[in-house]
Amino acid sequence: MREHRRRDRGASRAGRALDGRGLETWDLRVVPSSAAFGRVAGDLTTTTRVLREQLDALGLPAAVADDFATRARRADGPEKVTSPLVRTRLGEPAIGVRAVWQPRAERGVVDVAGDWGAGRPDAT
Repeated sequence: MREHRRRDRGASRAGRALDGRGLETWDLRVVPSSAAFGRVAGDLTTTTRVLREQLDALGLPAAVADDFATRARRADGPEKVTSPLVRTRLGEPAIGVRAVWQPRAERGVVDVAGDWGAGRPDAT
C-alpha cells in the first residue's frame, strides 16, 4: 500500500481518511474519484499558504509559492496571475498543484488534481 500524507483541516472525503493526528491518508490501491481532489479559495495570504502547504506535502519546491506571491502582490489589473503547474508522481497517479490569483476580485484558488494517464489501472 502506498500512502500520501498531508495536513488537513477539512472533513474526510471519499478515497481518503484522517488519522488521529489530523493527517490525511490516501490508500492508492484504489483509484480515487475526481471529487477526491480539490480546490481551495481565499485571499492572497491564504492562497499562498495553501499553495506552499501542498507543495511541501508533495515534496515539491516551495520557491514556486514565493514567486507566485511576489507576482500576485504586484498585479493590479484584470490579468490573472498563475503559478506554474508543478507535477509529481505518487506511484501510478500523477498529481499537479497550481495557484491562480485574480487581483480585481482579490481572490485566489489553489487546484490539486491528479490523473492516471497511461498508468491507469484496468477497470474490472
